[in-house]
Amino acid sequence: MKTTNECHLQGGSTFFHGAETQQSFIWRIAFFLSAFFLGLTPMLAAPTAWAEDDLAQSVDSTESVSAHNAVVESGHVDIGPKIVEGEWKILARDDSGATPLWRDLNHFVLKVNDRGLLDAPTQAPYEFLGGKEGQKWWIIPQTQNPDVVWLGWNTQDPEATQRMSRGATMSIGHIHGPGQAWLFLQDGTFGEPRVLVDATVTSPQDVWIDVNTHVHANWVFTQPGVYIAPIRICADMQDGSHMCAQSALRFAVGDSTDPEEALKAPVPEDFTQAENMSTPQSSSADTPSSASVTPGKGGTKTGATSGVSETRISTMTYILIASAVLILILVIVLIVLRSRATRRDIMRVQEERRLHMQNHEV
Repeated sequence: MKTTNECHLQGGSTFFHGAETQQSFIWRIAFFLSAFFLGLTPMLAAPTAWAEDDLAQSVDSTESVSAHNAVVESGHVDIGPKIVEGEWKILARDDSGATPLWRDLNHFVLKVNDRGLLDAPTQAPYEFLGGKEGQKWWIIPQTQNPDVVWLGWNTQDPEATQRMSRGATMSIGHIHGPGQAWLFLQDGTFGEPRVLVDATVTSPQDVWIDVNTHVHANWVFTQPGVYIAPIRICADMQDGSHMCAQSALRFAVGDSTDPEEALKAPVPEDFTQAENMSTPQSSSADTPSSASVTPGKGGTKTGATSGVSETRISTMTYILIASAVLILILVIVLIVLRSRATRRDIMRVQEERRLHMQNHEV
């Protein structure tokens, strides 16, 4: 026959075992949430560019690489990472000819001719561009205009896709030129524009690109001339390594601008310092009318913001609020479960004590 003390110890043992089980459960949930949100960090910190079915394309591992000087003013071009002889590089995939090939950005110019000249939009939701009535700007549209170069980006090089972990961060530095340059996405004809590169921001601006993704956006140039856009693409590899490469896009905007000037233009000296100081932040068009800038169907799946910084703050705010609510609910559930388990243990100990007393009296 058990003594009263033994009954207390037995009940206490059950209680502590339950507490240990609950603590273990809490630690497992905490570990899962930490791993989940750490994995999302690169994507949450920067706008995300998404691909759509109408941008599907096939990239072959046998496509050649060219270091010869080239100018493209119509047809399809993507910038993106490519692994060449084991080295991570940023190249331009020139699909404007019969056979796609990758080009060295130091020997490549994107010619934005006057057939891309459109009325500057002044109506909502394009106020952020600062356009005024009567102005005309040069546009590379989100959906292909066959008369203008069609510039996008992809993470589809076969070797790169095999080695990349989740995706890449594309950082675009301040675009130097005679006017302002903007880059923005728009979801559908009536979707709100989502700014990826804000002309008023001088520090590098980052876009997250999922692995095996192909995206196009709207490029806007307010004055003719040569524009240089420093660019860097970094990615975590499946083997744990981190790869980065940087170069620059060269634009010759307007029929009167000589592409040779763009080829000879130096990359801004402050680009390397600015890019090295930046932290990768984790981003995924109908032909425009001749009268106004009307970017069409695009790759973004998220809402619009008036700038990149607002996009980052908004996204992270929503995630933090959702995380806090989830954790609060989890804590409440665990407290209720622990309270119920405690009450059951107390009632069991009391019942065992009552039976012990009855047996003792008999």
